[in-house]
Amino acid sequence: MKTLVLFAAGLGSRFGGAKQWTSFGPSGQTLLDYTLYDARHAGFERALFVIREEDSAWIDEMIRLRWSSRLTIDTAFQRIDKLPGGLKSPSKRTKPWGTGHALWSALPFVSSPFFIANADDFYGREALRLAYNQLQTIHASTTGTVSDQHNSSLHSDRRVSGTIIGYPLHNTLSIHGSVSRGICETDQDGNLISLCEHKEITLQSISSNSISTNTSSADHPTPLSLDSLVSMNLIGFTHELLDITKRAFEIFYSALDSPEVPPKDPLKEEFHITAILNQMIAEGHRIRVCPTQSEWMGVTYQADALLVTERLLQLHQQGHYPDEF
Repeated sequence: MKTLVLFAAGLGSRFGGAKQWTSFGPSGQTLLDYTLYDARHAGFERALFVIREEDSAWIDEMIRLRWSSRLTIDTAFQRIDKLPGGLKSPSKRTKPWGTGHALWSALPFVSSPFFIANADDFYGREALRLAYNQLQTIHASTTGTVSDQHNSSLHSDRRVSGTIIGYPLHNTLSIHGSVSRGICETDQDGNLISLCEHKEITLQSISSNSISTNTSSADHPTPLSLDSLVSMNLIGFTHELLDITKRAFEIFYSALDSPEVPPKDPLKEEFHITAILNQMIAEGHRIRVCPTQSEWMGVTYQADALLVTERLLQLHQQGHYPDEF
C-alpha cells in the first residue's frame, strides 16, 4: 500500500497557531486537504498522520470524516518523552523534537517504501505525482556502510534508499520575513552529497550574496542562489530506517551536552530530517534529488495567509480543484 506520512505535530510558533488545522481554501479547505486530494489522485492509498496525542480529535473530526472513504487513515503519536534508544527527555521540555523524531515515530507503522510530507505545506499536484512515481525507484536499503568508497563503480551501483523532491529556492521564500531551508548539494548525477540547513534566508540576503553560516549539517556553508534546490520535506524513504535514525539521534543527543558557543538548549533544540539524510549518506546510501517546478505554498508568517488564500481561490476558479473535496 502506497503510504504518505504527514507530519502534523508542529506548533506553528511563528505563524501563531497550528497551521495544519487552519482553513485557507474557499470552502474551508486546509493546506492538508489539498495535499490529500493531490496525493490520492497521484495514486497514494494511505495517509499516516504523525500527531500529538492531544490532537486525536482533530483527526477524527477533520480527516476521518472527510477522507476515510478515499484513503486509509492511520495515526502515530509523536511523544516528547519517547526517544530512540530509550534516551531520556528533559522533564521540562514541552516542544516537539522535530521532523527527524516525527519520522522515527512513524517507522513502526510502515512496512514498505513511503513518502513523507509536512501537513502544513501545499506541494502541488505535479510534485505529488513525481513523488508517487519515485516510489518505484526506492528499493530496500543497503545495510551497513559501503566498504569501498573509493571504488567509483561500487559507489554508483548503490541502490536508491531515498528521494528528495527538490524545489528551487525562489519558489519557497516569504516576502514577509526570513525562512530556514535545507539546501541540497548534489553530484553530477543528481545524487545528494549533503543537506545543509540554512537559517535566516531572505530575498535580500541572496541578492546581496550574503550566505548564512548558521548551519546545522555541514562544516562550511553551501553557496546559495535563487535556483538552489531545497528540500521541503517531500522525501521518499525505504522503510528500513530504524537503526540509522537511532544512530543519527544519538549523535544529535550527545551534542546537547557539548561545550559549544552558543550552547545548545535541550529544551528547544530540534532533531531534523537533515541529520538522518546525512547519516544515510555517511553510511553509503544513495539519495536522489529530483527537481520540480511544481508550485509550493506555505504560511510561515500570519501575513503569508492572505497571499495563500488568494492563490488557492485562483486555482479553484481556473478549474484545478473542485469547489468542495
